[in-house]
Amino acid sequence: MIGPPLPPSLDRSPSVFDRVFHQLRRALSWRARRKTPPLSEEERRRGDYEARLLAALGPPRCYLLMCLGGDWPRLAPAFDPPPGADVLAAFREFVPSRLADAPSALAGAARLLTGDLSGADAIIDNLPEERRVLIGGPGRCASMPFNALAAGLPLPISLARLETWLASSPQQAALRRWLEQHRAGLRWDEIAGVYRYSEPSESDAARV
Repeated sequence: MIGPPLPPSLDRSPSVFDRVFHQLRRALSWRARRKTPPLSEEERRRGDYEARLLAALGPPRCYLLMCLGGDWPRLAPAFDPPPGADVLAAFREFVPSRLADAPSALAGAARLLTGDLSGADAIIDNLPEERRVLIGGPGRCASMPFNALAAGLPLPISLARLETWLASSPQQAALRRWLEQHRAGLRWDEIAGVYRYSEPSESDAARV
C-alpha cells in the first residue's frame, strides 16, 4: 500500500482524505530525516513514487488508486508514469483498466474522480444498508466511494453526514434531489480533484 496502513475506522467527515494525506506526508518526511543505512534502489524508487503521486493526485485519487490495486510499481499493469509525465492524464487512462471486477460503488468513485459526474449517481444508487460500511467496518475500501462523494461534491452540511447515507433512507432521496438540482452547474476541477458549482447558463441547463 502507499505509505503506512490506514486506521481500520475512518473519520466520517469530508476531510478524511486530507487527514490521510497529512499522515502520509509526515511518514515520508520522517523517513527522510531519520538516520538509517542508505536506501536500496527499490526503496528510493518507492519513496519518489509515493511523493510524486501525493503531489500530483491528492488524497482522494491516491486512495482510489490503492483500492484499485495500482499503487505498487511491481503490479501489472502498474500505474507508474515516468518522471515528467502528465500524472493526471495517466491516471485518467489507467483507471478504466482496473474496473472490470470493481464493485459498482467503487467503479462510480473511479468515474467521479476522473471527471464523469455520472459516477455520483452510481455511488448514491449503491448506498449500503448498514452504517458500519460507511465508517470502514468491512474494510477501508468499502467506505471509499462514499468518502469520495462527500469530499468531491460541494454538498450542504445537512447532506454531508456520511453516517446517515443508507439505502432507502430519506438522505438517499435527498442526495438524488440535490444532484439533479445542481447537476448542470457542477464543473470538474481536475487539478484540485473536486467539483465546483456555479449557476448554469441557459445552454448548460438545456443539455441536462
